[in-house]
Amino acid sequence: MKSIGVKQFLHVRTADHPVYHPEGNQLTFITNYSGLPQVWDLTMSKGWPTQASFTDERVIFVKYIPGTNRRIVGMDVGVNEKQQLFILEENGELMPLTNSPEHIHHFGGVSPDGKYLAWSSNRRHPAFFDIYVQNLETYESERVFKGDGLFKPVKWHPEGNSLLIEKINTNLDNDLGLLNIASGAVTWLTYHEGEAIFDSPQFNFDGDELYVLTNMERL
Repeated sequence: MKSIGVKQFLHVRTADHPVYHPEGNQLTFITNYSGLPQVWDLTMSKGWPTQASFTDERVIFVKYIPGTNRRIVGMDVGVNEKQQLFILEENGELMPLTNSPEHIHHFGGVSPDGKYLAWSSNRRHPAFFDIYVQNLETYESERVFKGDGLFKPVKWHPEGNSLLIEKINTNLDNDLGLLNIASGAVTWLTYHEGEAIFDSPQFNFDGDELYVLTNMERL
């Protein structure tokens, strides 16, 4: 029986986190073709992708800013999981956004008009994650929700004036709520008893309905 050495496994490559360019003519994804996870672009009319980022650390995710060629990427240092957010310019240069390497930052999406970025961070307290909105023109950020718990922005409402947020209670239980950015008030949407997970939420086109996957009442 022929044996297989470990060398072949060390050369296994992966590709994940695919996103379409806003115009739909290009697929962007993260792969370790070059040895370190980086952003690559695949033009739909061509057969081989080109590398778009050249960083000294792994790229964790990539998302387009609506209506532009600019992208938001996340990176940490030495796999320390203290993710920072950056703008990846068309020429491959990085513009720091969060720039607080001692804290963790969770990406929460870009507003429909492409002007604002949402994220959560434990800047106030190591155990608590508050929610921030950052202006992508001035780069100024504002805390829009403060809570003693693990809160994350999930996505923007289609109208752009509120955020769907998540409160993680345990690894088997969470809640979803709609945060009014102007007032800071939250309307919690997933009242339940016992443990339940509400996953993969999606607004309908008008934003007046929310679809989720859940195991509520199935345990």
